[in-house]
Amino acid sequence: TQRLLLNTLPAAIVQQIASGNVTFVQRYPHASVLQADFEGFTALSARYPPNQVLSLLSDIFEAFDGLADKHGADKLKTIGDAYVVSAGALSPMPDHAAALVAMALEMVDAVTEIVMAAEAGLELSRMLDLETPRGGGAAGKGGGTDADGGKGGKGGGK
Repeated sequence: TQRLLLNTLPAAIVQQIASGNVTFVQRYPHASVLQADFEGFTALSARYPPNQVLSLLSDIFEAFDGLADKHGADKLKTIGDAYVVSAGALSPMPDHAAALVAMALEMVDAVTEIVMAAEAGLELSRMLDLETPRGGGAAGKGGGTDADGGKGGKGGGK
């Protein structure tokens, strides 16, 4: 069970759950969140074989994981074609916003290279949303509802 949780949640959150703390809300005064989403992904999924789409998405997310490590960001989750990381929340980082801006720029380049390397004529648009709440933000789970202090939900949408 813990291995499954570690594949979907940051280690710090898994540790809280393992210790029995399943209701928690924490304030993050110096943090930023970056969400990458792909416009037209549903249409792309309908036009190409599932194995080709999953392979492409896997390659992209693997590149994003490497960039997250490089820039000291913490992967929060992947859902479908969405990839969400934070900087400064789980690991304090004074330059959290700058780190995620640099990561976002490299993400654009990585997606371009991966799609071109696929040589399949795939068309994939990128959408990146960077949130750096003034005065910080809050995130967590409490009483059966998500608490995010008005931040961290759907960024710019699709």
